[in-house]
Amino acid sequence: MAEKLVSKRIPVLISNHDTPDTREWYKTAEHFQVKVRRSISSNGGTRKKVDELLALYLP
Repeated sequence: MAEKLVSKRIPVLISNHDTPDTREWYKTAEHFQVKVRRSISSNGGTRKKVDELLALYLP
């Protein structure tokens, strides 16, 4: 989908948990890694920052 939009000159930014699989899924994109806090934990005091992958597709 992202590559189809880029072919129409529409830039695409995808955010997903940073894993080897997500890096493979978005291998044709430019990658950026950022730290994010997940809000899934029921105990807010134990929430830690995790790696998030930003995959940028430019026309």
